[in-house]
Amino acid sequence: MINRTQDITDLPDTEYTILAKMISNIGHNHSKLPETALTAFLAMSGKKYDRKLMVVGRALNGWGNEWLPKDVLVEDKVKEIVERMVGLRKDNHDQICWVSTDWNGSPNNKYKVRTSAFWRVIKKIVERLDLPNIIKPDWPSFLVWSNLYKISPGEGGNPSDKIKKLQCDYCRQLLALEVETYCPEKILFLTGYQWWAKPFMEGWTQDIQLTLKNEYKYIEAIGASVLPNSGRGKVVVAPHPQGKKETELVNEVVRAFA
Repeated sequence: MINRTQDITDLPDTEYTILAKMISNIGHNHSKLPETALTAFLAMSGKKYDRKLMVVGRALNGWGNEWLPKDVLVEDKVKEIVERMVGLRKDNHDQICWVSTDWNGSPNNKYKVRTSAFWRVIKKIVERLDLPNIIKPDWPSFLVWSNLYKISPGEGGNPSDKIKKLQCDYCRQLLALEVETYCPEKILFLTGYQWWAKPFMEGWTQDIQLTLKNEYKYIEAIGASVLPNSGRGKVVVAPHPQGKKETELVNEVVRAFA
């Protein structure tokens, strides 16, 4: 059970334990996988997060700190990766503000976040939900950002079916733990429902209703989180925004939360 009075950035050791087991499982099955670099991720919360909104994507699109599946057969390498995550959490820098810092690119990162449909839609939703003022560079600090799959290709893109299978059970545990830890009032999946969010929502959601096409064009499911001590946050599942009419998608998300 998680104490709701704890510092929201002070995540329990069990999260790191699950991550270590997940990475080790990749290592023990390295012979079944191509020698392609992978990267690991854990949910990231802003220092001004106030339980208003958690956003969930499918997987990282590149992140750095890559490692090969055969490398994590060694316990010390697994420990090194997990300790790096611990270090990120303890860093005084507001890590999630990389989104605004790199919105138009930066000297250290030529990638422009504004080219991502995922982050463009989130920024518009933040504005419409009256969270922070998006003109201010710390607007991402009010969010928790997570992904369904925590291990993905280092060069970007979604994990292969083999990588998904090796991490799926651990990722389900992590997502449920994140929801219970952060207690968000609103949880937005920009993933799609049937082939993405659905198996990850089992056990901690209820009243999931699939939406009708005459009601919503993009919203696929609406429900609520029911984990102990997590309150009853509203859950909305929409597709990944790539190629969608973003204004229409944002309008539907806002309406679904209302």
